[in-house]
Amino acid sequence: MNTSTRLGLLLALPLALTAGLSPSATTSRFAPEEGLSLTKTFESKTSAELEEMFLEMGDEEIEPDELPEILIRSSETIVFEDTYDAVADGRATTLTRSFTELGRSRSETFPGEDGSPTENEYDETSDLADTVVVFSWDEDDEAYTAEFHEDSDGDEDLLEGLYGDADVLGFLPEDEVEEGDTWEVDVEHYRKFFSPSGDLTFLNEEGETTRDEIDEEIEESLDGEIECELESVEDGLATIAVTIEVEGEGDTEEDLEGDGEMIDSAVQTRTVSVESEYEGTMVWNLRAGHLVSFELVGESEVSIAEGITLEISNGETFEQMQTMVFTSETEIEVTFE
Repeated sequence: MNTSTRLGLLLALPLALTAGLSPSATTSRFAPEEGLSLTKTFESKTSAELEEMFLEMGDEEIEPDELPEILIRSSETIVFEDTYDAVADGRATTLTRSFTELGRSRSETFPGEDGSPTENEYDETSDLADTVVVFSWDEDDEAYTAEFHEDSDGDEDLLEGLYGDADVLGFLPEDEVEEGDTWEVDVEHYRKFFSPSGDLTFLNEEGETTRDEIDEEIEESLDGEIECELESVEDGLATIAVTIEVEGEGDTEEDLEGDGEMIDSAVQTRTVSVESEYEGTMVWNLRAGHLVSFELVGESEVSIAEGITLEISNGETFEQMQTMVFTSETEIEVTFE
């Protein structure tokens, strides 16, 4: 996978409150009516451009006379309908999910061989589109099991990375709160928010996944702070402000064979680090007991360092490292209706 493809993935690389016991207090509760169906739409758009680039050769650092113009735009749309067949103990115990629209697109603009802008476009889809999956809560394992609906066919392997909770419940306070109160959210719920319904197995035009080991490392290493604040409760709706600051890093290393003459061996490395900040607002329907909307806007800095270390036949070592730093802006909009 080339660097721009990996970057696109990294950038691409994205609650229940109910009436409380007193007029000023609110407590958390997920309580949609059994049989209720909601269409859940998750849309994100990201625009990233190269801000810095330099090359290290041994102890020498070299910066280009002119920074090349590299621009990457990506978007993702995930739409499915959830029917709450059974609800108990603050969760859907049986949930039927109908996937209707699953797609990603990316465009990359960079200088061609003659210096003029060259643009490539890519699309990704999922074989889960137009399928229906039933999630059932297993009390013993405290997790959902997934299976295709009896009237829906699909590859069973597609079910392995799915999870039932797509209601952003992890952003809710554990106790009752009043306007102005704040609470912390575990980073694990950030991961789920940016992967609604889990791993949807997006594939490119060649039928290949564009995720790799370094993407998974970054996701697993994510750490930071997420804070929510109850801003207001009005007309049966709770408005919650959300701030997010997270960072993660992943790296790979590959041993290469030498040429048998001048180079004995070589080691190729890649390190990618991501720092992101988001601010947004989520709105919860207190009477119906489910999310109405969640909007986030934010900025990220992605640093990609690719290097090689050569063991020369004369016993010397040669090292080279190229680093590119991208900045991006992301908009995320989620609606339940």
